[in-house]
Amino acid sequence: MGAMTDPLPESNFIWRRWFSYVLACALMGFVGWIIALLNTPKELANLGFWLLVLLWWVVTYHMIAPSAEQIARIIQSARIAIRGKDEGE
Repeated sequence: MGAMTDPLPESNFIWRRWFSYVLACALMGFVGWIIALLNTPKELANLGFWLLVLLWWVVTYHMIAPSAEQIARIIQSARIAIRGKDEGE
């Protein structure tokens, strides 16, 4: 009964996720384009480029990672499964 009345808040925000992901990718592309147009100093441009790659990974991880509530439920389910297995033996 709890599953039907207690929806996960993050699962309902699909449009927020799409909007923030598309916007972040567009902004990273724009900054990457600016960095590509820099002629000097090249080392700073390389650092900026790799920071954008790192930012892309962080944003991607944020969008696909489970929420804290989902992680808590996964741990709780694992504990129940382990206890049930130990009691059954």
